[in-house]
Amino acid sequence: MKKFILFCILFFILALINCAKAPAPTGYPYSQQQTMQSVHHWDVLAENIADKTDKYFQDNNLKKTGINLTSNNNSSFSKAFETFLTTRLLNYGFIINKDSNIELRWDLQIVKHRSERNNEQQPFQNTSLAVLATGIYEIMRSSGPFFPKAAAIGITLDLLTEDAKQQLMNIPHNEVIISIAYFDSGKKFKQITNVFYIQDEDKFNYSIKNDSRSAKTFNVKGNSHE
Repeated sequence: MKKFILFCILFFILALINCAKAPAPTGYPYSQQQTMQSVHHWDVLAENIADKTDKYFQDNNLKKTGINLTSNNNSSFSKAFETFLTTRLLNYGFIINKDSNIELRWDLQIVKHRSERNNEQQPFQNTSLAVLATGIYEIMRSSGPFFPKAAAIGITLDLLTEDAKQQLMNIPHNEVIISIAYFDSGKKFKQITNVFYIQDEDKFNYSIKNDSRSAKTFNVKGNSHE
């Protein structure tokens, strides 16, 4: 009788498990994404775009006779990016011409996440700190009485603790999608898209100023978009 009751209980539990409809949530494999934190980073992006533009024009035997730079907003980022991109393209031999049929246009889309999102990277994967901590420990441990083992252990633990803190840093709530599109007489023939984290306090640098319009902003909560 006891075996029959146990069998019924197990059968009931298995039936409940099999009836579950929603899949269990899981994360993506560990990856990295750059954070824009300074004007210099805008210049780095401009150099990257200018380099890719130059290679594309060379590979497709396109002339650098003229290119028109336009944007969908007048944010601090957009104004600075136009300055940097102009400089970089001129360095590659392009001619900037507002009347050119070839147009390079960049658009911004800000995505704001409401939920807290933590870095799920496993501890001690900051290779530089981990290797440095290990190296310091080995050097001090083998240095005899001049460096007590206790000191070596203490410094090593401090570095590993700092490594763990870096892995637990909160991820910014805001991201910006920067799309670079190329047009010939209004027809798009190429596009480059980049995604960056931006610090929450720096979001205003990517929003339109003194205009009734605004850079596209998406607030994300669960599966909804606003």
